[in-house]
Amino acid sequence: MGLIIPIGKEVIRLSCEQFQQWKERWLQQFPRNVPFNFHINLNLSVRQFSDPDLLSNLDQILNASGLSGHNLTLEVTETALLDNDNLATHLFKALASRHIQIALDDFGTGYCSLSYLQRFKAQTLKIDRVFVSKLLDDPGTEAIVGAIVTLAHHLGMCVVAEGIEIPEQAERLLALGVDLGQGFLFGKPLPPSGTSALLFDWGQRLVSNPDTPFSAYHTLSCYAKEVEPLEIPILQRIYGLRAES
Repeated sequence: MGLIIPIGKEVIRLSCEQFQQWKERWLQQFPRNVPFNFHINLNLSVRQFSDPDLLSNLDQILNASGLSGHNLTLEVTETALLDNDNLATHLFKALASRHIQIALDDFGTGYCSLSYLQRFKAQTLKIDRVFVSKLLDDPGTEAIVGAIVTLAHHLGMCVVAEGIEIPEQAERLLALGVDLGQGFLFGKPLPPSGTSALLFDWGQRLVSNPDTPFSAYHTLSCYAKEVEPLEIPILQRIYGLRAES
């Protein structure tokens, strides 16, 4: 079976425990008008997605850590859906009953039918960095990204663009209607200590200025033992990104 299943389980356990610790500290440190509207994103491999013990492992980890399913998003690729059609239908329903959200990762790079978007009802669609890297130089790529955004929004999905490295990319994505941005423009992967500092610095900003725009879609994305920076709503003027709202 290999190590991906036991290692993946341990990653989920450690990530949920760490995130719950941040949540508890946040609720103790900040007033109620500064709510903990964050969630953690965990990538699932194709093998993990097809693991028959996935749901029971998730239940065990969430119960042990105290973390609510509302604070957890699982990222799956098109390949996972394509290889596990019937299983995916069951899993999506079971995860929804636990209030765990699903994000379709690396969208546009696989062979998934567009009908899957309507069938599986994911909450988030993540546009692969391949499209973002070509966005400024290829009108065809811009048209594809615009079409993806429009389709996803019509289906009630939040759209995240991956791999944003320069302000010009962020501005173009903003104009196309993308909701969230992720990439080195906003920061590089951080260990838990660095992420904690970033998270609670943002909390202090909100305490100092409660009118600071705050989105329920702020996300911490966790990969293995490194945690990516906050996925930042492109509409906000923070971390040096200037865009007209």
